[in-house]
Amino acid sequence: MIAVGLIGYGYWGQKIARHLGRFTLKSICDTSLDRLQEAQRDFKGVQVTPSIAQVLDDPKIQAVLIITPVNTHYALAKQALLANKHVFIEKPLGACLAQAKELYALAKQQQKILHCDLTFIYSAPIRWIQKNLGMLGDVLSITSRRLGGICREDTNILYDLGLHDLSILSFFYPNALCVATNPTLHQASHPDHPTPTSTCLNFYLPTPKQTPISIYLSWLSPFKVRDMLIMGTQNTLYYNDNAPNPIALYPTTLNPQQTPPHHPPLSPSSALLNCLESFYEGILNTTPCPQQERIILDALGFLEKIEGVCAH
Repeated sequence: MIAVGLIGYGYWGQKIARHLGRFTLKSICDTSLDRLQEAQRDFKGVQVTPSIAQVLDDPKIQAVLIITPVNTHYALAKQALLANKHVFIEKPLGACLAQAKELYALAKQQQKILHCDLTFIYSAPIRWIQKNLGMLGDVLSITSRRLGGICREDTNILYDLGLHDLSILSFFYPNALCVATNPTLHQASHPDHPTPTSTCLNFYLPTPKQTPISIYLSWLSPFKVRDMLIMGTQNTLYYNDNAPNPIALYPTTLNPQQTPPHHPPLSPSSALLNCLESFYEGILNTTPCPQQERIILDALGFLEKIEGVCAH
C-alpha cells in the first residue's frame, strides 16, 4: 500500500478521501480548524495537522494529494516535488502554461509522478466515445454545455469549467488544439462577481470537415448541465453526464426525431476512482499516465491563446 497525505479538506478533498482505492490515508492537512475537526470525526486514527511541512517531512508518506485553492497549486506542487513526494493535484495544474511545464520538468528531474485530476478523461462514457468516434463518420460539429456549479473567485470560468471540455477534446483529438483556428470568446458577468460568469467559446478543429466547436459555460444556471452533442455524417451522439444512460446514438438522417436512440452498455466504474488508480499504477510502475502531460499542456496552451485573442 502507498501512504498518502491529503492537503485540503474542502468539498473535493473530502470526496477524494472517500475514493482512495488502494492508497492508505495517513495524514490530512488543512488551515481550517473546523475542517480538521471534521476530518478527525470522518477518519479516526488518521493524523490531522495544519502544517504542510509536517506532511512533507513524513518519510512514510510517499505521495500527496493537493486539493486546495487554484492560486496555491503551483507553489504547493513544487514544494511537494522538491520534498520527493509523488503529486496528485486538482486542476488546473498551474496559473499558466509556463508553470505547468516547469512542474512536469521538475517531476521528471525528481523521478516522481505528477498527476492532474482530469476526472472526466477517466469516465466510462468519455472513454467509450473516444474509442468509438469513428462510427460517427466525419464529425460535422461538436456542441458542449457545462452549466451550473459554484461561482469561484480563485480562478475564472474558463479554467474552472472550460478546462474539462478542452481536456476532453484533446483526449478525442490529440494535438488538435495546438492548431485549432478562428477562436472567438463571448463573455458576460454578473454585477456582483469580479470575473465573467457565463462564456461562449467557439473555434474550429482541423478535421477533414474543419469541425466547428461551441462550448457554453455558466456558473449562474439554476440547474446542472454536463452534456455534449457530436454530429457526424453517419451517426449523431448525445452525451449527458447526468442521465442514467449517458450516451445516446442516433443515425444521422433528415428526420432524426423519428429514430429511437441506441444506448451502449457502459462500465459502472467510478471516474474519480479510475483517475486515482491511474496515479497509483504510475507510482507502482514509475511511469506517468502517457497522455496526461500532453492533454494538460494542450488545454492550458489553448486557454492562453484564447485569452490572448480576447485581449486584443
